[in-house]
Amino acid sequence: LHEFDASSYAFFKNNICSLLEQSDLIFAVSDGVYDSLSQTGLTSGKMFRNYNGVDAEYWLSRTDQVIFSERPIALYQGGINKRLDFDLILETCKALPSWDFAFLGGQNTDSGRWREILTLSNVKACGHCCLEEVAQKARCATVGWVPFRQYPELVTSMPLKMYEYVACGLPVLSIPISGLLGESEDLFRFATTPEEFVEKFKHIRLENSRTNPDKLLLRKTAAKANSYDKKF
Repeated sequence: LHEFDASSYAFFKNNICSLLEQSDLIFAVSDGVYDSLSQTGLTSGKMFRNYNGVDAEYWLSRTDQVIFSERPIALYQGGINKRLDFDLILETCKALPSWDFAFLGGQNTDSGRWREILTLSNVKACGHCCLEEVAQKARCATVGWVPFRQYPELVTSMPLKMYEYVACGLPVLSIPISGLLGESEDLFRFATTPEEFVEKFKHIRLENSRTNPDKLLLRKTAAKANSYDKKF
């Protein structure tokens, strides 16, 4: 919504409210969606929290074997845009020269910080990748990364990539996501500063979290529990 001018925002809001009035049942896929729609007063008794999940069977069937890499790999999959905290990314990547950082997604930014990040020898921008390519790269990765800006609408979102990473067997390191704060650290760990991210990356590597059979089983179970089949 940061990019809308007043007239565009009014048009957007009026159309959403019209849809809410006509709807019989509404699933809110994140805390942010639930809270914002509740404020309209049009959803009483017909809106339920049903957070974003994952196409578990797809990812589980394509990432069941880990391909070991010589260096640990932090994987980000998603658009390269203003959601990303480029300052955080730059400082974290510079502080971990023994790690590789792979970014899978189309680029939609002219940020000078992003251009600076791309000059680092341990950073690779892979561009847009099909799902098969994402699955292949996830099999080689050590951790799934979510280095978003800590905007309220992102902290209260439920990014699709969260449980996709889990279904790929990856521990997840992210900015705080309100709907996941109570989950096991073997699924999701949260940090807010480059220093915290660096320390948690190191801990994940020392724990061998990516290959521990018990932790892999936990992630597989969590992915199935949050599959769209089960949610629907």
